[in-house]
Amino acid sequence: MADQRPNYGGLFWINTDDRFPAPREAYCMAGAGGQITLIIPSHDLVVVRLGHFKGATPGAAGLNKAIALLLEAVPAKR
Repeated sequence: MADQRPNYGGLFWINTDDRFPAPREAYCMAGAGGQITLIIPSHDLVVVRLGHFKGATPGAAGLNKAIALLLEAVPAKR
């Protein structure tokens, strides 16, 4: 919690604010240009998005839709 936000810890962003349509246990690394690595332990799933948004703000709608579809396709481990 270097910046006092409860969704940051140990150099990773944690999904406590439901930023992604993933379980709250999910955590991610976010880089420049909209790059992201999202780790979802309960599904044994890692989602990586590479990209560059030159001068634009990345839209979360497409990424969130892709994550939701992946979670449907890859069920949680039992």
